[in-house]
Amino acid sequence: MNRKLLALGFFGCLAILLYLTYINEGFLNPKKEDKQPTPIDSSRNIIPPQPDNRATLAGEITLISSDRTNLSISNGLVRNIYVDDYKPTRKDEKNIPKPKPVPKPNPSPKPAPANPFEPDSSDKTMYFEYEIDKSLKSGDQFRTLFKNGQPCYVYAFSIDLTQKTVVCYPYGNNNANFDKNGSQAIPADTTQFFTLDKTKGTDYFCWLYATKELDINAIAKAMETQKGTVFQRLYKILQNDIVPVTDIEYAANRIGFKTKKTNKAIVPIVIQINHE
Repeated sequence: MNRKLLALGFFGCLAILLYLTYINEGFLNPKKEDKQPTPIDSSRNIIPPQPDNRATLAGEITLISSDRTNLSISNGLVRNIYVDDYKPTRKDEKNIPKPKPVPKPNPSPKPAPANPFEPDSSDKTMYFEYEIDKSLKSGDQFRTLFKNGQPCYVYAFSIDLTQKTVVCYPYGNNNANFDKNGSQAIPADTTQFFTLDKTKGTDYFCWLYATKELDINAIAKAMETQKGTVFQRLYKILQNDIVPVTDIEYAANRIGFKTKKTNKAIVPIVIQINHE
């Protein structure tokens, strides 16, 4: 009898223990509040801060003639030209090279060829050109002083109305990479100068300020086969790498620029020279 009572007591206690442990879990192991995570609304996800790789680019060019006087720009202003507003001026027509008359029974000069740099009417891009305020002659020489706001690459080429393009910088052992901010003389050798050739007319002296290395020879060659103004041709060739013209502020009283924050790499500077 005593054994039966002990067995019943033992199994009774075991049943109570099991009940408290597994069924009424909160007695020996208090149940934590079951908080389900709030579903994430994907439409309201917060994007972590991303690094801003954009930068403000700035540069300035001073042209210095061989007699050490600065060449200034016409009226101290930038020419803001829209394609729809373009009209050839008498000076433009005057500067277009004319072929020599072909002898005929009644010889007469052939009409001047069309200006190869007339705006491409299919391209509505606004473009900018600086213009030197005095005419230069064949053999005239000048140097440049370039100021850069940050490390950069600098390239230059010239193109005339015959559409002949010549890379002016870098050349020889000169390096296009300016790894320090400040002023750089181009050419660095004070005995060297850029010199106007014998082809008269309108010359364009073009500078490319870049945050990466460029193939300037390929760019210069492509300029000869494009249509439109020098500025339009550059934008067609450089496309995704060039800073949108609406993001560039060109200086009005000197040859220079400053951009909005951008992740583009290239800013063009076009300088027109009347070559008599």
